[in-house]
Amino acid sequence: MGGVVNVTDQNSSAPDTERQIVAKESYGRQLGRIMDALLVLIAEQEKEGRKVKAFDRLMKLDREINAIKMQVATTRLDHVITDLATLKDPKEYDRVAAAFRKVLREES
Repeated sequence: MGGVVNVTDQNSSAPDTERQIVAKESYGRQLGRIMDALLVLIAEQEKEGRKVKAFDRLMKLDREINAIKMQVATTRLDHVITDLATLKDPKEYDRVAAAFRKVLREES
């Protein structure tokens, strides 16, 4: 589901380097890791009584991103449920259902 990222001399001082970086670590993954680190730092600042409006906006952005991720995951799983219902072979259904149960147990 990745989009196309067009890196050129006009939008990057080192387009070849940037293309290689994005091929390995998407912009979303890079931003997610930065967001995770910033949220830890924000939590520490707020424990010390420092409250900044920019922190609130960043935490709101994080909540909105997580809501989108949850919605996308839910939609994907709805498709999986539909696909499971179409399995005609009971053995194959049982195999796939057992794999899902195993994943759920591991997550608990």
